[in-house]
Parts: sequence; structure tokens; C-alpha cells
Amino acid sequence: MTVRYKAEERNQDSRDEYAHYISKFQTLKLVFVDESGCDKRVGFRRTGWSPLGVAPIQILKFHRDKRYQILPAYARDAIVLSRIFQGSTDALVSEDFNEQLLQHCGKWPGPKSVLVMDNASVHHSDHIYNICVNAGVIVLIGALMLARESRVLRAIFDTQV
Repeated sequence: MTVRYKAEERNQDSRDEYAHYISKFQTLKLVFVDESGCDKRVGFRRTGWSPLGVAPIQILKFHRDKRYQILPAYARDAIVLSRIFQGSTDALVSEDFNEQLLQHCGKWPGPKSVLVMDNASVHHSDHIYNICVNAGVIVLIGALMLARESRVLRAIFDTQV
């Protein structure tokens, strides 16, 4: 059986507050930005088979190979913009991506006028905030991971608010 991990720091009250807050926006206005990384260990198995009484062994390299980042922005109807690159996401990459993304966003209160980002440090940039404000786009930073865990996103996308 595979172990499920839950963050000790998660707070149900914060999750409920986030769900209530984001439900005020119509789904056609929301654009979600989230980064993810992968390397060749993506197929690494945590469980294995072996004869009874013998521990399973997997021989592998312990150093990391090339790491790739996936940086998508998705709305209710489509992927708005995506970028796949080698390396890691830093503030400069995030700022450049958001500048490009804003060309595909509308001004508030139009469609695709609210950017929802998780609480990653690369999103905490005065530059990102300023370019969004100048473009007439609202920025919500934080708790996207909580929404994913509690399936709030599915509820949001299944209903018109």
C-alpha cells in the first residue's frame, strides 16, 4: 500500500476561507498559473516485487540528471500559455512568463482577468504585481495547492459562479 502524505501545517479554516473567496469570481475570469518540475526519476518506483523474505533492490544513479520545468497558465476553456524549459523557475523566468501571459488576458471585469497563483516565492514580486495592475488584471497569490487538494477547482469549474 502506498503512503499518502498530508502537510501537518495545513489549516482547514484557511482552506474554507479560500474556497469561499475564490467562489465569488465567475470561472471565465480565472487563469491559473502553476509550475512543476520533473527529471528522469519520474518513473521511479517506491514499491517493488521480490521473493518472500528478500528485500527488493533497485539499482540507480543517485545524482540528478537534467531537470525540466513546466510552466502552464490554464483557464476554464483552454491552456492559455505554456512553457517547458531546462533548469528551474526563478523570479526572472516567472516575471517574463507573466509579461507574455498578460497579452492573452483581458482587463477586469472581462474574461481571463484574474490570475491565480500559488504561494511560491517566485510569485512574490513587485514587478509581477505592477505589470498586472497596469494591465488591469487582478492577482490572487496563495492557496492554489489547497484548492487542488480539496478539489475546489473541480467544483469551481463545474459551476458558473
